[in-house]
Amino acid sequence: MELCDYKNPGSVRYLKYELVNRSTRALSIKMVLTSPLDSNVAMKIEVEKWGSSGWTKIPYLPVLPNACDTMRRFFSFYTTKIWREMGVKDPDRCPIPPGEYSVKNFIIMAPEADPLAVPVRGRVRVTISLVDMTTKNNILCIIMYGG
Repeated sequence: MELCDYKNPGSVRYLKYELVNRSTRALSIKMVLTSPLDSNVAMKIEVEKWGSSGWTKIPYLPVLPNACDTMRRFFSFYTTKIWREMGVKDPDRCPIPPGEYSVKNFIIMAPEADPLAVPVRGRVRVTISLVDMTTKNNILCIIMYGG
């Protein structure tokens, strides 16, 4: 897992995702939200597969509006738990207010430890970004590799 390479560094100041053992990973992240993570923030997920011509995009998902609610709907257990560990006052509700949030060695167990649970065989790259749809600025952008 790594940060995307873009001119606007977004809100992430530090990111580390490391292997603890075969079924466990540890996430450390520090981020500064200058605006709320609310209904104006969308989630983009791009999936690419490595082949003889390099990385090829695979149609996966459209832009998902209201990233906060989407994350809660599909990853509610981990979303609430990580926001709580990062110091969010109401981690089980949207929006997430502006502020500085961090967590060190947040444990993620299998099968959730594999962020690339996408139905694609082979070497895969997934880019997840949160974008403020009013300003078009990246709030967060990470790349994960698998396969």
